[in-house]
Amino acid sequence: MRRFSRLLSLLLTRTCPLLLFQPLVTFHVHGLTPIEPSSTQAPKPATLVWISDIHYDMYYGTANAYSYDKPNRCSGIETRNTTTSITNTTAETTTITTHINLSSRGTYGCDAPRRLIEMTLLAVQDVLRSRNKHLGEDEENEQVQDTILLTGDLIRHDIDQVPNSKAAMALSLDQLTRLVRSYFPIESDADIIPAIGNNDVSPDYYLDLDKIVEKQNWEESQDDESEETGLDVLYNAFSNKFLFETVELASFESAGYYARKLPNTNVVVLVLNTVIYSSFHWPEQSNEERKNDPLQQFVWMEAQLQKILNQNKKEQADEENISDIPQATTKKQVCWIVGHIPPTIGSYRQTQLWKDEYVQKYYDIITKYKDIIATQLYGHIHSDEFRLISSPPLTSSSSSNTSSSSSSLPPMLLHGSITPLYGSNPNFRIMTYDTISGTILDYDVYSIDISANSTSSWTKLYSFTEYYGVDDVSYDSLELIHKKMKTKKDEDKTLNKFVDVHYSKPTKQWVMEETENQTFCNDECQSKWTCVIQSMTHLDYESCISPSSITPSDTIKKEPPPSSPSKLVQLLTAIAIIFFVVFAAKIICGVWERQARRRQYGDVAKEFNLDTNDLTLYERRNSEEGVGGRDDDGFDNEDDSHNHQNNQLQQSSIMLSDDAELL
Repeated sequence: MRRFSRLLSLLLTRTCPLLLFQPLVTFHVHGLTPIEPSSTQAPKPATLVWISDIHYDMYYGTANAYSYDKPNRCSGIETRNTTTSITNTTAETTTITTHINLSSRGTYGCDAPRRLIEMTLLAVQDVLRSRNKHLGEDEENEQVQDTILLTGDLIRHDIDQVPNSKAAMALSLDQLTRLVRSYFPIESDADIIPAIGNNDVSPDYYLDLDKIVEKQNWEESQDDESEETGLDVLYNAFSNKFLFETVELASFESAGYYARKLPNTNVVVLVLNTVIYSSFHWPEQSNEERKNDPLQQFVWMEAQLQKILNQNKKEQADEENISDIPQATTKKQVCWIVGHIPPTIGSYRQTQLWKDEYVQKYYDIITKYKDIIATQLYGHIHSDEFRLISSPPLTSSSSSNTSSSSSSLPPMLLHGSITPLYGSNPNFRIMTYDTISGTILDYDVYSIDISANSTSSWTKLYSFTEYYGVDDVSYDSLELIHKKMKTKKDEDKTLNKFVDVHYSKPTKQWVMEETENQTFCNDECQSKWTCVIQSMTHLDYESCISPSSITPSDTIKKEPPPSSPSKLVQLLTAIAIIFFVVFAAKIICGVWERQARRRQYGDVAKEFNLDTNDLTLYERRNSEEGVGGRDDDGFDNEDDSHNHQNNQLQQSSIMLSDDAELL
């Protein structure tokens, strides 16, 4: 028994510290694995012009102009009814029409007129000319051509409401693409990259995927009207103006997405057709199997990323064989993901912008290839924002159980608009990026005040790194900004800075408070913004803003796979096993001890015809009364075992005789 106890004690002493203090699950410190520069060379900066949500309205100033909230606000005509009493029982109503002088630069609450777009392109031209002159002074700097990114919604809202809407859409697209090329002609080598927006198809969000697939399979109908897919008018407008390469043209014509390698850089741009993932896309695709991957864009996207990854592995193998050529490492490619509708929620009503199943698939792909993706660039929301996604999205099918592990995605940047429809000032970005790593190093936001009494021109609103006090526009920098926004002190007023420029002018969209002419974001505003920034779905937002309803508070949700027990469960299981072993050992030792006593008192019991249990009970009573004090083995502390046993037998025999007489 003593040996067993010591063995068990040794086992527990050696084992328990391991169970109690050694981590059962090892977690990697979360954070985006940086895309390491392909060489030790300093970054090579280049310029990207980013323009989004132009919403060109060629009907501005006419009866067919689009107005957000007030009828005829943008038509240049104001009507009001007046009532004149004729008698006590009758009255006459008269409609009075007033002509309004609309500003050619645009009007808040209206989509963009041609003059505003011309002013924008002229301002971009001037900024690029100044920057290129500065770069040209550096003889060692290799010149990289300018890139202009147009992330969708080129055309006004509700164009299907005007007479002959299909012709109006085609004419609007043709006018706009020609206008852009007039400021940046083909011979200027300006690289223009367009993406499809939900207002670039008619009606809004409408793409008949069944017809598109039929055209892909060359199952053409005899009816010319039924052949139109919604992509045809865009293809006609973009081809030979923005798109030239055969592969690009074929991919865009058939599905609305394509890939482009930026010349003299390591950057490959994947331009997605995000209309087909929208929560508002219609009509539904009839083929259930095709719904899982509309137009096979996810398959294409993963194939493009895998191609880049394979190319990089080949480059790395070549580097190992050519160690004396330091420039060999500069050929590794990186990727930008570009589209119109972002896979997140809107900041105004927290509406989820993509359907659940597509958010999850997108997240899985981006997570798999995050090491070669430098950034994600989207428009649509008409405001200057960003997103930091670091955990699997919560959807209707995964809110309580997800099999994905947490992984920080590349930063997602969201852009403002040219249209002043929702009250924002028109704005565009001039971005500086590293041609080797693809990292966005900085960007300047240019804005213009178009209020009625303003005569201002385009001016720089702010520079990102200077405004927020960070080094670049990487995940780490955005995470630092987000952390400051969440703190109660927020000594440098990071959240207020963010809200001030989010619409390119102060806004009361969120719950704001004013004190001595200073506008600041209160607690409710702070909670909403910090949760919006880290959410892909509406459930993500709800779990952050109301943690008790779904998940723990504003923390990164690291839910283990269903088959993996938690650390606590594993610890409790281990403790239970230890107690079970100890308990079982005590039972076994008790049985062994009883058997030994049976053997010890067997002869005496047989002589008096008694059960050996009586002997054991009497022997235990003597032990309690201090007769022959015993240690764990039942031997006398002073006498040897043999003498002790004889004494006990004699004593037991005498007592048993007395007990026998009583019976």
